[in-house]
Amino acid sequence: MAVTKLLRIKEGKGSRQNRPLLDALKYICNPEKTKDLYIGGNAGWSAESAFHQMVENKKVWRKPDGTQAFHYILSFPPTEYITPETAMKVTEDFCRELLGDDDFLYLYTIHVDRQHLHAHIVFDSVSRVDGRKFHSPKGDWEKRIQPITDRVCKKYGLSTLSYDEERKGKDYGEWRNQKMREKGVRSEKPTWQDLIRDDIDEAIAASSTYEEFLSYLRTLHYDVRDGKYLSLHAEERQRAIRTYRLGEGYGKEEIQNRILERRKQQEQEDQQNRENQSYQQGQEAEPEYFVYGNLQEIRELLFIRVRRSPGGRWKMSPYQRQFYLRYWRICKMHSPYRKRRYIPRKEIVRLEEFSENLRYLIDRDIRTQEQAEEFEKNLQSQMRSDRRRLNEIYRQLKEFPKDENLMKEKSVYLTRLREERHELKMLESIRKQGLEEEQREEGEPSLDEKVRRQPNQEKRQTRM
Repeated sequence: MAVTKLLRIKEGKGSRQNRPLLDALKYICNPEKTKDLYIGGNAGWSAESAFHQMVENKKVWRKPDGTQAFHYILSFPPTEYITPETAMKVTEDFCRELLGDDDFLYLYTIHVDRQHLHAHIVFDSVSRVDGRKFHSPKGDWEKRIQPITDRVCKKYGLSTLSYDEERKGKDYGEWRNQKMREKGVRSEKPTWQDLIRDDIDEAIAASSTYEEFLSYLRTLHYDVRDGKYLSLHAEERQRAIRTYRLGEGYGKEEIQNRILERRKQQEQEDQQNRENQSYQQGQEAEPEYFVYGNLQEIRELLFIRVRRSPGGRWKMSPYQRQFYLRYWRICKMHSPYRKRRYIPRKEIVRLEEFSENLRYLIDRDIRTQEQAEEFEKNLQSQMRSDRRRLNEIYRQLKEFPKDENLMKEKSVYLTRLREERHELKMLESIRKQGLEEEQREEGEPSLDEKVRRQPNQEKRQTRM
């Protein structure tokens, strides 16, 4: 069973317009992942040759702007035995059926550095036959891409992805999130649709009538518009959404039926408890809600840090505790703590960012804002040094293009710079979050709050 993931490679800024395309091609051709063996396609056998052909093709058709290319990933599960050679055949057939033999330029590789094989495909966004742009509309994964993957897998005796009626009209990400929700799997990257669905579920669990349901949603800071359709507008979200767009079970009539069914079920349970003489006045079972984040994993990281410290005396600094508490508040949003303070939904959308920042602070044991800034300065200095060495390697490669040691060293420095860029972004995020926490402690409005208030202040000045 191969599952396809779809990514779009956008253009870079200014003179680095084609840089994201080159980075993607170099990543999929990394010799540490491909062993320099599993590379194919109709755009050559290296990242540089494929990049040159794709850029020249865009110039020919005068379409250098916009989406540069597409990056598709075919993942084979570790439970299904498949050799790299078979994966190459599956990927080649997939590319030919989707892109044609000569229509779009493409390069694919098989990465064998993990327990499960996965294929990477990067193909040009502009056809080299007629200059048309590759079109990937919403729902393309469900309607076209994954069915092609399934047909090719079936051809080589591999299992296919199980289909169901719930997946119709949804892209892979939305369908996967829904399956995660049904299994109760915790997520650190929820969408606004996930949040609104969970709030609706919570309101249904806490209400015995439709009017109580609407009132409960208003306490969660929703602007409720109840007409032919039920529309909800979260205060931190720009637009309202009609609930029927959230999927099965969330239309207005469906919600009313769910409330009615829950009330009947609650009455039956109360009656059974009375008959068994185990009913206690005023006691109700706490409803179970979908929980965001993985607080248990964070606590395990803290335990490991304590165990590895001298004498097991390590403790979080006040600076680290700020980040931990912000993450903890969101993870505990459905606990009694929730009743004391409302958690803005935009905080939950940023949960993955908070989690990465907290993990980094624990792993590096950064204990103060000054220490984080020092880490950032040292990292910037290291990146400048690595760039100088990489430029020197490129100059040497012009004289000795087939030098294997230089090629390996170039790959090492490219990987290192990629990791350093990611780490630098994280440190910048930590610095900004640290400033937010300082404002929170001092009682000052956040930056988002200041921006939101600014238009109102301008309106008052205009009236005066």
